[in-house]
Amino acid sequence: MESASERVLNLIEKVNKMDEVEIMMYNMAAAGIGVSVTWFIGFPTETEDEADYSYDFIQRRRHKIT
Repeated sequence: MESASERVLNLIEKVNKMDEVEIMMYNMAAAGIGVSVTWFIGFPTETEDEADYSYDFIQRRRHKIT
């Protein structure tokens, strides 16, 4: 999930979409499967708002992440 920003994901050529990540996280947690994410802050051209959005995305879903 390296970033919650679609723009940043496109820059690093990731094919995952955040709406799909949301569904996968929900389904895995509901099935009792541990969820782990890798993300980073500071990709070149990433804005402070995009970094904050990624952080907030993780914070709002902490209960689903092991």
